[in-house]
Amino acid sequence: MEIDLTAPALAEADIVIDAPIEVVWNAVVDVANWPRWNANVSDVSVDGALALGTTFAWKAGKARITSKIAAFEPHTHLAWTGKTLMVRAVHVWRFTAMERGTRVSSAESFSGIAPMLFSGPMTKLLERSIRTELSHLKIACER
Repeated sequence: MEIDLTAPALAEADIVIDAPIEVVWNAVVDVANWPRWNANVSDVSVDGALALGTTFAWKAGKARITSKIAAFEPHTHLAWTGKTLMVRAVHVWRFTAMERGTRVSSAESFSGIAPMLFSGPMTKLLERSIRTELSHLKIACER
């Protein structure tokens, strides 16, 4: 699964984390504990372990989001779709084991009325969010 490359707002970044891929993967798929390391997330509700089709509700900033896991390939690829008022999001994670550590790629697209009307600000929000998310993931996994 990929982000929507035709969406009016999208962003992508990657980072190398000095930790084994299992550590990084486990931090990302442990959705209930995102608020512990992800400064953008304040609340998560999920029933059970993450798998293809799992839904979860969470809060990022002031937005309440309902998401569904759309791709789940352990230690390789994770993607979710999400909806909130006037925004449909697609977020894709990719994980690559390296000789020393793990390369993590994170990409997200926003489509809908709000991103069409406010493409520039929504893109900047996504860019900042992804960079913050990756830097916090790095800190958490390298502890």
